[in-house]
Amino acid sequence: MKLKITLLILVCLGITSCSKWHYGDHKEDEDPKDNEEKYNEIIVEEGANGQHGKISLSPNEVVVTYDGVDAIRKTEIRDSITTEYPGLEILKCDCGSDDIEMWQFDPATPNVEAIIEGVVDRLPRRNPRGRIEGEQSFIVSLPEMPPYVAQGQSGGEPAFIAPRDENSVNIAILDTGIDYFRPELTSSDRNVLFPSGDFTGCISTQSGWNFTQDNQDILDENGHGTYVTKIITDILDAEETPVNYQILPLKVFDSEGKGSYWNILCALTYVKSINENGGNIHIVNASFGGAVDRAYFSSDDNIFAHLLGELNDLGVLVTTSAGNAGRDNDSGPEGHFLSSYRTKNMLTVAGYNYIEGDTGDPQLHEKSNFGNESVQVAMAFNGYEVILGYPSGLDDLVKLEGTSYSTGAMTALAAIVYRETGVVSEGLKSAILSLPIVSYSPNLDGKIEEGRVILRE
Repeated sequence: MKLKITLLILVCLGITSCSKWHYGDHKEDEDPKDNEEKYNEIIVEEGANGQHGKISLSPNEVVVTYDGVDAIRKTEIRDSITTEYPGLEILKCDCGSDDIEMWQFDPATPNVEAIIEGVVDRLPRRNPRGRIEGEQSFIVSLPEMPPYVAQGQSGGEPAFIAPRDENSVNIAILDTGIDYFRPELTSSDRNVLFPSGDFTGCISTQSGWNFTQDNQDILDENGHGTYVTKIITDILDAEETPVNYQILPLKVFDSEGKGSYWNILCALTYVKSINENGGNIHIVNASFGGAVDRAYFSSDDNIFAHLLGELNDLGVLVTTSAGNAGRDNDSGPEGHFLSSYRTKNMLTVAGYNYIEGDTGDPQLHEKSNFGNESVQVAMAFNGYEVILGYPSGLDDLVKLEGTSYSTGAMTALAAIVYRETGVVSEGLKSAILSLPIVSYSPNLDGKIEEGRVILRE
């Protein structure tokens, strides 16, 4: 216990304040708010459209996983299902695990929805020959973003991959990729992309993977992934002792912000394979989610929860966002993907209404989702700022609000705590929630677990 207290004090000293923490807004010698001539201002408000869900069920797709099933048995299962449904296509993750598949039925098949339900009902089972699980897949979409212009061109390969570093904090970001041509993120003087090719069977010179197109092109043409990444790197670079980190971009959403359960599962099995081969991804940032039938969370032994448990055993903490629809994730017929999963190594972040100079107890932001059982802490919902340069014109000052960016700030904090303590997965989550900067607000009672909040300076 004495060691734990000492470590937490060290973390607190590293963050410089034990009551509040500076995070999320850009600071420089000149005030960026005085920006009429210096900056092109862009506003990103994730809760602006007021939609309560960004998830829709896929009418003709089933995700199937195998655990302890040998190759002969897998072939028997595939042969039986393709014989029964000749139009079935079986897909595998291009990078990731051989123990997960997508069964894609012809959408023109009569009664395809009933077929999907029947296949799912009879697949999940345990027997001496291993476990087989099936779940209907779904489509996940990010909030609509303002137009974004990447500095590079699609189809390139990032040249700024870092060498192996046993002492770095390694962060995987499941998002729209990264605009890796930007010098603020990667350059010849700033090689921060994690060398994932050293630890997987995929192309050996690349960092990360594009799971929307099954190739190595991780260029962000949407903006969301780059904004989340920039929040993380700004915080880590601003530390008095900058954090030694590497970023692994995993592109699970396309340029329009559209992704799928399948993409996300493949990306997480990719992280799993990296850690099984000594790569040590410590934190996964998952700044996305939406409402989905609560039946998906009825068991702790479903596909996603099972995979998160395996990642916990491999030393991975997952940070995720509560959502931006102002709804209770713990009640009603719909839960929230991801936060409604009850897993030890997932830390879900909501947003409080940040008002500069306000010394009162913070209120939950009206657009932030909440959940007394599923959401562990609130950070600022609004007031995030990043600056992205454009050589041919004004730099962009991007003002961001939403739990995606609260989660990015939490990921940065997790990286700092890992650097100071060396604890991982569920232990890292516990260490974060025990920090002196985590305080209590009575206004968050019944909405956030234990009313926790991390106030921003």
